[in-house]
Amino acid sequence: MWPVPKHLFWDSDLAKWIEGACYFLESHYDEEIDAAVQYLVHTLRSAQQADGYLNLHYTVVDPKGRWSNIRDMHELYNCGHLIEAALAHRNYYKNDLLLEPLARYVSLINKTFGKEEGKLHGYPGHPEIEMALLRLYAQTGSEDAYKLARYFVEERGNPVGQDGKLFYDWEAEQRHESPWQRPNPYNKAGAHWYNQSHAPVLEQQTIEGHSVRALYLLTAVADLLCIEKKGMKSMTKSDEWLDALHRLWNNMVDRKMSVTGGVGAIEQWEGYVLDSLSPSDPSS
Repeated sequence: MWPVPKHLFWDSDLAKWIEGACYFLESHYDEEIDAAVQYLVHTLRSAQQADGYLNLHYTVVDPKGRWSNIRDMHELYNCGHLIEAALAHRNYYKNDLLLEPLARYVSLINKTFGKEEGKLHGYPGHPEIEMALLRLYAQTGSEDAYKLARYFVEERGNPVGQDGKLFYDWEAEQRHESPWQRPNPYNKAGAHWYNQSHAPVLEQQTIEGHSVRALYLLTAVADLLCIEKKGMKSMTKSDEWLDALHRLWNNMVDRKMSVTGGVGAIEQWEGYVLDSLSPSDPSS
């Protein structure tokens, strides 16, 4: 494991550095940073598989495992950060050297996930790619990006999405997991509120689970509504989506936010407290 751990976040770590470096170079040019960005972009391009797949963990560590654990392994999350890096890179360098392989990867994901027969009816275990896809759509007009983002948001929590089952339950069966096995961050088996998949977003009454995941997800919902407001797209049930955003926002601010504005007070799942244990409530 030393000096380079076999962790899941090679892609996102590289992506956030590239993104930050590109923004930095706009006002503080540095030759060494410039060279490092270009080296990393070349390396990422060379790591892309023939079909467009681009994930370092599943290329180096587990080549046969792609799309086998969407719940835990952050494949789609990593892609989201790479998309955001590609947009920052394009803005600074005025070329598509990083955006082009990411567009190919988005095309592959669009062929892999969706409501159509033969596709996986899944969605990211760790939301983030939804926001990135909508930024990609806003800047390039990519229909694949918009379609994917909307699908991931609308499909999340569908109790009968994959062969009549919640996708993560179906997926766990394919991995031959025991139905009583507790995923590490869950407080018990089947506690899908951890990653906001316990119910469709429109049906969720309170904001739950891992706070970063929840806020990424709901920011994407807000972005979808903004795209509709600008007249770029039309979203069905937009009033219901807006109501859901307000309901979950109010629950977070009124019942689950500390006086400092912080959320995610529970260490075990890096997430929200129960309504009855609000960190701002003196009685708790």
